Order: sequence, then structure tokens, then C-alpha cells
Amino acid sequence: MRERLEAQHRRIVERIEERQRRMDEQLDRRQRRVEERLERRQARLAGHLEPLNPSFDKSMLSDKQQAIVAAALDLLHTKTLDDLSLRDIAKAVHMQAPALYWHFKNKATLIDFMAEAILQKEFSDMHVRAEGEPWEEWLLTQMLLLRKAMLAYPDGGRVVAGAHPYPAITLGKVFEYSLESLHSAGIPLPTAGTAVSTAVRYAFGYVIEEQSSPSIEELKQIDISKVLGHAPYTAQLLQDVEGFDDEAHFIAGIRTIIAGIKAELTK
Repeated sequence: MRERLEAQHRRIVERIEERQRRMDEQLDRRQRRVEERLERRQARLAGHLEPLNPSFDKSMLSDKQQAIVAAALDLLHTKTLDDLSLRDIAKAVHMQAPALYWHFKNKATLIDFMAEAILQKEFSDMHVRAEGEPWEEWLLTQMLLLRKAMLAYPDGGRVVAGAHPYPAITLGKVFEYSLESLHSAGIPLPTAGTAVSTAVRYAFGYVIEEQSSPSIEELKQIDISKVLGHAPYTAQLLQDVEGFDDEAHFIAGIRTIIAGIKAELTK
């Protein structure tokens, strides 16, 4: 009799626990739905959460948007741009993936905001060339800052190079301020345009190549003389792998562009 009562008691307890578990799951689902609806309403109130003012400022993003952009950039340290998924980003900010679309209409738009965030870290207080400041050094400094900004994140070069003029308006500011700085130094506007576009595209390509090339450690494991036996000049150039300085090489490239522009001006 006692065993029967105990068995009956256990069944009752199990039924109660099972009912409680189902209720908890149901409450969790309801809470998630409420949170998603709240996020959607906040998104609508923020004008679909894409600032329309061309003088874009980080403060114009909602806290949730800023958190999403920051999480996406942080994930670049462990994932390539191609592998970065909205699901991963949503998980990092404790959201459901579909809810991201209430903050950014697609991944491409989110990447544009990522590019703007990358650039603002180095160009938030950018100014045009000061009176008497050599335009050559001013341009070199800006290109070094552009390289530094992109190198702050793996695949940062691809993120910035593929950005659209808006919302990545800092990229447009770099171009506009550079044009003004060179033109105010007496360089004709068409020539200034050639100089700036060449320098910026060189920076893009250099960093993308820099971030996708084998590391120094990986190159040390390669017998260059065997791999490049058909290219003796290239092999000779790459023999001193440890002595290669990416920044010095980048500066040399920018100075070559500057020298070409100066030669054009003397024609």
C-alpha cells in the first residue's frame, strides 16, 4: 500500500514538473515575441533606424544599433567577412536573427555602418591642410591613418573598400578634404583628383593584399628558391622575409605616387 502511494505521489510530482516546464517554455516564447515587437516599434520610431542626415554621427544610431555594429566588428577577429553571418551577430547581442532586419535592412547596409565605425576611429577630427603645411606630407599622413584604420580589424580593408558613400560618409570626407588640401596648395583640381583617387585606391589594395597574404611566420616555412625557381628576381626580392617592413613599403608607394604627381605638375 505504501509503495503504491509513493508511486502515485511520484507520478503527480512528475506531472506537476512537466506542466511547470511547459509553462516556463511558453512564457519564454511570449517574452521573446514581446521583446521582438518592442524592438520593431523602437525601430519604427527611429525612422527605420537609418539616419537620413548626411552629417552622420555615431550618436544618431540607437544603442541597439551601436551594439550590433560593435558586435559585428568584434566577430571579424574570429571570422572572415564572407563567413560573418547575421545569425552570429544576432547571437552576440542576444537577439533573434530576423530582428536584425528592423535595425539594418540587409547585411550590406550593416557592413556600410561597420566601415563608418572603422573610419571614425582615426578620422573623427579630420581637418584640411593647414596654411603652409606641405601637401605631400599632409596626404601621406592621411593615407597612413587610412591604412591604420583598416588594419585595426581583420578584413578591415575589404569592409572599407566596399563601402558606399553613405552611410560611410567619412570615406567621402577623406576624399573631399584631400581634394581641398591639394587644390589649395595650387594643384589643379583634375590633377588633385587623380592624385587622391590613386592614393586611396592604392591604400585599399595594399591593405587588402596585406591582410590576405601569408604571415611572416608562414613565409619562413617556405623554400622560396624552390617555389619561385621560375622567377629568380621575385625570389631574390623575397629572400629577406624578416627584414620586410610593410609600413615602410607602403610609405614608399605613396611617395612614388606623390613624385609622379609632382612630375606631372612640372610639365
